[in-house]
Amino acid sequence: MIITIDIGNSHQNYALFKDNELFVEKGDFQDLDIVLKKYPESRVIVSSVDDEFLNQIPGEFTLIRKFFGKGAFLDMPISYSKTIGEDRLATSYYLYKLNQQSKAIVDSGTFTTIDFLSSKGHLGGYILPGSRPLRGSFGHGRKLKEVPLNNNLEFKNELPQSTPEAMEQGLLAATLFPIEGLLKLHNIENIFITGGDGEAVAKHLKNSKSDFKLAYSAELIHRSLCFIAKRMKP
Repeated sequence: MIITIDIGNSHQNYALFKDNELFVEKGDFQDLDIVLKKYPESRVIVSSVDDEFLNQIPGEFTLIRKFFGKGAFLDMPISYSKTIGEDRLATSYYLYKLNQQSKAIVDSGTFTTIDFLSSKGHLGGYILPGSRPLRGSFGHGRKLKEVPLNNNLEFKNELPQSTPEAMEQGLLAATLFPIEGLLKLHNIENIFITGGDGEAVAKHLKNSKSDFKLAYSAELIHRSLCFIAKRMKP
């Protein structure tokens, strides 16, 4: 078995795959010990943005950062500094090896990252505030901070006519339109989307007047890590 672990900004979880890369299950990081005891011979690969969690992983594991050298991650060229996030490295490599077409990866969660790939490798990208940090910015207004926001992540073309709706739709506009604009600016058609707000982003881009070719996967980081683990030398 292959166990993939994603230690992100807001969430930590694992996924379990068979050795043929078939997805089995996904679970909370706190249940990792149970899975490792059940499959003690598994290969474990980790993407981590917060190393405080690493000492909670029992047994041996591989951090994917070990494959990031000067100007390359494994055999993928990278035009970016060594501070690039490990989750971005993993998904970029997986999709780079998928084919050599130009493409963008949108990972919309606590922050939204947009990474651009071509046959030349990882070309660069953007980091935008996600919907949760943007939502928190309303707390700076003495009157607005008490107006609740619901979780309806669907942008409407009609003008808002109440303060709660104006805040909600403004939040969505601030989250979705910069993503759409940057993709159009760089003339990218092939878009891969993931992250906690990924479905909302995919829905918005699908409804936009653009020729985007979209693929959404909630498990993109884990499938990417599994892909890398399967090809690591024993």
